[in-house]
Amino acid sequence: MHNGRFKINTQSGLYDFTDFCVCAKAECYPEGDISSQLNSSTSDLPDLTRQLNEYKAVITATEGFEASLRKTETASPLLTYARDVNVHFANKKCQELIVEARKLMKRELHNTKRVGTMKVDNKNVKDQTQDAKDKCHVSEGICALPECAVSESIECLVNLAYQTLQEAASNTPQCSAIQLFFTVRNMFEIFCDVVPTYHRDSLQKLPQVCALHHNNCMYIAHHLLTLGHQYRQSLPPPLCDGTSTFVDLIPVFRKLASECFLAQMRIQRDQLVENLSGAEGFDQVATDDNFLACERAIKQVVHQLGHLQRVWTDILPSNIFTKAMSTLINTVLMHIVEKVSSLEDISADDAQQLYSLLWGLQDRIPHLIKPGEDEEPVLVQSTVDQLMSFSEMLFMLDASMQDIVDRWAEGKGPLAMVFSASDVKSLIRAIFQNTDRRATALAKIR
Repeated sequence: MHNGRFKINTQSGLYDFTDFCVCAKAECYPEGDISSQLNSSTSDLPDLTRQLNEYKAVITATEGFEASLRKTETASPLLTYARDVNVHFANKKCQELIVEARKLMKRELHNTKRVGTMKVDNKNVKDQTQDAKDKCHVSEGICALPECAVSESIECLVNLAYQTLQEAASNTPQCSAIQLFFTVRNMFEIFCDVVPTYHRDSLQKLPQVCALHHNNCMYIAHHLLTLGHQYRQSLPPPLCDGTSTFVDLIPVFRKLASECFLAQMRIQRDQLVENLSGAEGFDQVATDDNFLACERAIKQVVHQLGHLQRVWTDILPSNIFTKAMSTLINTVLMHIVEKVSSLEDISADDAQQLYSLLWGLQDRIPHLIKPGEDEEPVLVQSTVDQLMSFSEMLFMLDASMQDIVDRWAEGKGPLAMVFSASDVKSLIRAIFQNTDRRATALAKIR
């Protein structure tokens, strides 16, 4: 500085900085454009909240520079820009967070990580439940996230939300804290649009990716339950007065999870029914061509269910896995029972071939609905509703006429629990020839 005037040192010598600024403003920035240039430039802003205090030195230097410009009657928005550093910092920070969040949402979903509570010993669960009753408390784990797999990118997204709220709650200026809070909300709202759209093909074609998306949404919904409450007391007003909540987003994520997974279930159901249609109604399976068609249809069904069991067992929570597999198996069994029950003529050879084909399917069911190798066996009868009907149908295909009458037991036996009298009579007529013994047996089925 020389005689109150700034000098700039270049290779060509000393230049009067004040004259330089006037000329530069006139030539480089038409009237009003310098403000827009400043607002669009963020490279000089702090990157972290703790660096805001260090920026005060920049404001002080800018005040001195602004005073020199005023002496030359040169107007500049530099000081206003510097004093609004909190606003510009928040804008820059929030923009960076949204960009980072979108990058995480576009990552591949198949890279997974186990989350949720681990299984505990049954004895410990019983003791904890009894202690909860004695103390009039809710049992431990009632709101816990079930053990499952989620995408690593979604865990990073949730961690990013926590880090952002932690920064908003840590001595951040009020305007910045409020903006950071609503940026976290924006991140989750963007998720609902970006992920289903960007990963649409994978969600439709790959059942394991669809299951992961289901878990990802439920994982986010689980954290949204308490996310705002955890930082409520540390946030500035009005956030600390009860508006710092994310619970309104929970139904949105739960709906997103269920809609996607149910759509995948419909796709799998339709594929199973299409495979079974190749069996030609299970009619005349004693012939070579029809036997091969039925065998091929059963193998395709078992293969598809086995594939779903393999890709879902380590991803879905055990209860969701069991319900999903049971639903699909019920569809298969119900379709087979309906087709076989509608047959008008079943020869002895047909009945024997049907029994051998369908028995193999029934034998596979307990394995198909078992959540994992380390899991306890599932009570199949309580989860697969159609299994009893299927078993009783197999019994009739391999039983004598008298055995069927005895199992009916005047409408009180196990056969009567799953079949109506008309259905049993129809199968007897299809399996056995028209004789006096058959007429006697039919008379007892009422």
